[in-house]
Amino acid sequence: MRMKINQFKHGDTLLIHIPWEWNKIETYSGACIRFFINMWNKLTNEPHCRFNHAESIVEIDNILYAFGAIKNGFKQRYLEEILEKKIPENYLILTPRFNYDKELYKEQAIKWKDIKYDYAGTFFHQLIRLTSFELIWIGKKGEKANKKLYCTEAAKGLYYYAGKEDYCDFPKCDPEDLFNSLEFDKKLAI
Repeated sequence: MRMKINQFKHGDTLLIHIPWEWNKIETYSGACIRFFINMWNKLTNEPHCRFNHAESIVEIDNILYAFGAIKNGFKQRYLEEILEKKIPENYLILTPRFNYDKELYKEQAIKWKDIKYDYAGTFFHQLIRLTSFELIWIGKKGEKANKKLYCTEAAKGLYYYAGKEDYCDFPKCDPEDLFNSLEFDKKLAI
């Protein structure tokens, strides 16, 4: 079943569940992310989060693109291409309830295009953060964090650079932070 493109708009964040498959090495990182996030959620009585990846929806010249940090960097891809490959129930659309500058959002996404993927931030820094009950952050902060990105860090960072100043801690983000945020309207894709 093909998802409807008209349900997405500029500025949405897409949380994605990428299922684990034993014969596909690229699915192992998502399984590890979900494992540690849900271990944390169990300890803190937060809701179970089944999502392990985020993409940011950006409109350029009336075409919707998905910008996301994947294994070969922060990439711009046609949204339609991503939607063809997935099952609708594996997508949660987050629409911000807050104000931000939509043009700055787009400009920052384009600026970050092709930045390298932050493997250390995804695994090591987040693992330390979660196992220390979110008390310890050993990753980069501020402008230094912009040299490499992981998916949810990029999604939250775009809002920060577009005027959402209380998102200054965007390098410390994981899918669960966006999933549990009350600052977004949430709906499953169809």
